[in-house]
Amino acid sequence: MILTVTLNPAVDITLSVLSFAPGDVSRAVETQKSAGGKGINVSRSLRILGLPSVALTVVGGDSVREFQRLARESEIQIIYISVPGEIRSNIHVFDQSTGNIFKVNQPGNALADVHFNHFKMLYRQQLRSASAVALGGSLPPESPVTAYRDLTELAVRHNVPAVVDAVGPVLLEALAAKPFIAKPNRRELEETLGRKLRTEKQIIAAARELNALGAQWAIITDGAKPVIVTSALETFRVMPPSIQAKGTTGAGDALAAGFLAKFVNRAPFADALRFGVAMATANCLTEEGETARAADVRTTYEMTTVTPLG
Repeated sequence: MILTVTLNPAVDITLSVLSFAPGDVSRAVETQKSAGGKGINVSRSLRILGLPSVALTVVGGDSVREFQRLARESEIQIIYISVPGEIRSNIHVFDQSTGNIFKVNQPGNALADVHFNHFKMLYRQQLRSASAVALGGSLPPESPVTAYRDLTELAVRHNVPAVVDAVGPVLLEALAAKPFIAKPNRRELEETLGRKLRTEKQIIAAARELNALGAQWAIITDGAKPVIVTSALETFRVMPPSIQAKGTTGAGDALAAGFLAKFVNRAPFADALRFGVAMATANCLTEEGETARAADVRTTYEMTTVTPLG
């Protein structure tokens, strides 16, 4: 079983409009709702691959019924603690005339220490049967910056490989716990290290900094550009196929799911990388808010290449 963690989940609402312009009234021609958040997205992608997962999360008590319904529709197993308030909403507006997507994400509810301690108790229980854990996404307001560090340390104690998808001080704190993988995108890596990364050489050097700070591997995505993967001694470039993307939300989470699906089944590391990038690419072939189709994953896998750089 692969465990996923989402401390700040959301109801993702995707509104498709014929055209969108500031100041104009736009009417949605299609509306889609789903349970969202990075860990939950990983679990949704794992379901497509037929792999068992448990999505551990935190749900505002006023939104429990709606969230349970959305989880059933996603066909994923969610275990949650209930806290006061409502779950946040992430609003995505897809402009059909241009293909542009406008995103507005709410911050979420504060997570009190008593609730985080309860969450960690459930987390420890689930780690006992987990083969890997994916931790990702923003933290709720007022959460300690060490939250992912605490959860990564618990995973390491249980000999469970941890993938951390975070940014800034939250990621830097988590690196101290020595996660198996740190997985920011290029923009997030720039924010974390405080400098622009304009060339592949600069991205590789920055990824190696994450290795030096504690990550066994760093996986750096950059939209449709090659994915750079480093350890202290090795570097890979993973080249996705060229596609016409329809939706990009959740692509990084699909990469994590695809990689873990192969990794926990003892595939060679390079092949797990290839499959993860293929999964992310296939995710972009679906409409905004949807997950990859198995047939697309098989096609994109054949078109994805992995090159060792040293």
